[in-house]
Amino acid sequence: MFELFLNTRFVSWGISRSLLFFMGILPLLFVLAFHAVTPLIIVLVLILAVLWVFFLSRGFYRFTKFYFWTILAGLTFELVYALKDKNFVQMSSGIVCVAVFLIFFQWLERQIALAQHNPGVKWFEGLPQFFPRVQVEVYWGEKWYRASLRKIDHHGMFLFLQQSEQESNKLRLNRVTRKSLLPLKLQYRDHVFEGDAKLQSVFYERWLGMGLQICPKDLYHFTQYSKIVQKLKGEDYAT
Repeated sequence: MFELFLNTRFVSWGISRSLLFFMGILPLLFVLAFHAVTPLIIVLVLILAVLWVFFLSRGFYRFTKFYFWTILAGLTFELVYALKDKNFVQMSSGIVCVAVFLIFFQWLERQIALAQHNPGVKWFEGLPQFFPRVQVEVYWGEKWYRASLRKIDHHGMFLFLQQSEQESNKLRLNRVTRKSLLPLKLQYRDHVFEGDAKLQSVFYERWLGMGLQICPKDLYHFTQYSKIVQKLKGEDYAT
């Protein structure tokens, strides 16, 4: 089981790394404006910001909660300290910093909740749970592959290809695949969607997991996809 956790590889490109890095150094920018900080502290914060981006890009989303409460506690202490010293400039800047931080974090929480960025596979799960009676096919590497749906919402989905071990070694991501649109077929009961999807994240394990952002060609295709999501949502499958 622990070996399964070590072998799991998840990579997400849909969440802006530059914005994540800015969130990581935002508290440092506030502290630099009102306190003398040694170069060692600056280097440590920059390293932590890089690690913050790395962990989130690899799917360690629980790290965000620890980061949030730690930074919020530090900023609250700064506000109390500024109020005690009657430093209204520092207090006003602290309020702005807290507000910006909360806005960014709220945005991050919404991104993490999207199906295309989060397979929802726990490290202790031997097999992911799939949606029944949903037929999915994805065109990858000059071949159509059947897939099992893991998560779906109005923005996209996360699925696992049903490929053999020999095929899984060939299905490796390259720069061309990341930038290209993948043809997709989705059917649930009498509802059918055929269109393209953009690859947002990849999960390597026994199967190749893919986070896909739907790119409907027109309003008709978007409506067809939305009908499937609404149907699944009514049966407590979609998020």
